[in-house]
Amino acid sequence: MLSFSQISVQCLIRRDSLVLYMIYYPPHLKYVDIPENDSLLVHDSYGAPRTLKPIEPIRTNHWALSIILSWVVAIHLYVHLTILFIFTDLIESVT
Repeated sequence: MLSFSQISVQCLIRRDSLVLYMIYYPPHLKYVDIPENDSLLVHDSYGAPRTLKPIEPIRTNHWALSIILSWVVAIHLYVHLTILFIFTDLIESVT
């Protein structure tokens, strides 16, 4: 029982550190800095160059990876807790 509670506390602490990491991620590192008068050069389907202003801010690779990893951790936690509750119910029904 002691090892189960120790692992649970470690998981909670790591989850909390991930939440704090996402909350306090430096704002200047979240998005690519594009000056106001600059635009992106793209080519349309005919190959003609066009300038395009981004509608939404463009995420940096590190920030995008942080978001993806946070979703992976959240899904893992959900699956883990679901399986834990299913097995707990099965064990209680057998005994």
